[in-house]
Amino acid sequence: MKTNDEITESLFDAIEAGDMETVTKITAGGVPVNTRDFLGRTALFEAVSTGNHDIVRLLITRGADVNISEVNSITPLMEAASSGDAEIVNLLLDNGADILITDNFEDTAYDYAVSQGFPEIGELISVRTDLNIPGIRPGNTSSDSVTNTGKKEFLIPVDGLLAGRLTEIAESKQIPAETLVELWLKEKISESYQQA
Repeated sequence: MKTNDEITESLFDAIEAGDMETVTKITAGGVPVNTRDFLGRTALFEAVSTGNHDIVRLLITRGADVNISEVNSITPLMEAASSGDAEIVNLLLDNGADILITDNFEDTAYDYAVSQGFPEIGELISVRTDLNIPGIRPGNTSSDSVTNTGKKEFLIPVDGLLAGRLTEIAESKQIPAETLVELWLKEKISESYQQA
């Protein structure tokens, strides 16, 4: 009988080889799909890395956690965003991937997409922002509750939102557009000082 480590290794090998039949068989046998390898990666992370859409779908239906991160706090969404794979990005977002999670360097999936030369993926991620995040509430005209948290992740999606739909989104969420612009400007000024 195989040990859990051997089964996990077999699962990862099958994912890397694109062997859907073996992945299906192993995951049907009750193997926890969120088991991690030595780098903290799960089967879903491996499937996203290989770009295998069908295996990603299968693992999600088998209960894979779309927000689980590896040792550097990189999530499957960040991995998909950095490779520019719109189909997997959408699949993860449709299944609850959190765009506000940051890695050990406080980068979000949006940052990964843009830094790797995939601004269209960054836009895809940013337009999925619902703005229902701590510190921003309908009718709140003050950005102090957001900026005083010191959390970069609250400000990152705002940059992408300025690409044309700011007013529409602000009105639909009952948040003054000026508040969103103010948040964006404060973040950009802060980044400028940090880079200087």
